Amino acid sequence: MRTQTNRGLPFARRCDSCDAAVVGTITFIAVDGEHRYAVCLDCATDALTHPARHARLRFTVARTGAVVTRGVIGGAA
Repeated sequence: MRTQTNRGLPFARRCDSCDAAVVGTITFIAVDGEHRYAVCLDCATDALTHPARHARLRFTVARTGAVVTRGVIGGAA
């Protein structure tokens, strides 16, 4: 169940895969378009470290806007 912290902060977004706190968005770039998922640090690391064969993906950090790409040629990301 999603709960609020004791400081009165808004509800934290949760990972689409494991229900941990979200740190960014991972985008899988496929033939049928882009598929975006909110991910925690563990799930993002796992996707970037062990991608599917010929996978193209982009991870965007929510707080800083930094982008990490894998399998994307040039500026296609």
